[in-house]
Amino acid sequence: MKNIILPIIIVSFTIISCSTQVDKNDLSNLNGDWEITQVETPEGKILDYGVNMTVDYFEIDSISLNQGIRKKFMPQFDGTRLTNGIEEKFIVVDSIGSIYLKYKTDYATWTEQITALSPTEFTVKNENDIVYKYKKYEQIIINKE
Repeated sequence: MKNIILPIIIVSFTIISCSTQVDKNDLSNLNGDWEITQVETPEGKILDYGVNMTVDYFEIDSISLNQGIRKKFMPQFDGTRLTNGIEEKFIVVDSIGSIYLKYKTDYATWTEQITALSPTEFTVKNENDIVYKYKKYEQIIINKE
C-alpha cells in the first residue's frame, strides 16, 4: 500500500505544480495580431497550420480588462490588411480561477476558455472542447523596387 501512495502523491504534486493558471492581469498580453498554429480535436487529432491566410487581431480594454474585440484580416505583402470590417465583441469572465471570453454577434454566441497566455503564445478551448493554439503574428513585407 505504501508503494502505491507515494507515486500517486508525486504525480499529483507534479501535475498541480506544472499547471498554468491564467491571471486576469495578464490579459494585456492578448492585444495584437495572432495566428493559429495548431488545432486539437476532442478525439486527439492534431492539425498543424504552416501558413495562415487570415490573422486574428485582439484588443482588450486597457482600463477595465473586462471587454474587447476580435477582428480577422488577411495580411498583404505590401503591409496592408484586407478585412471585412466585422468586429466580434466579447466580455471577459473570471470564474473560479479560469478566464473565459464570451462572444456575442448578430449571428451567434459562444465561449472560449483561455488555458494559457504569454506575450508570444496563447491557447483557448471552445465549448466543443476544440483547442486552438496561437502564436504572435510577424508580418512579412515585400517592397517592390
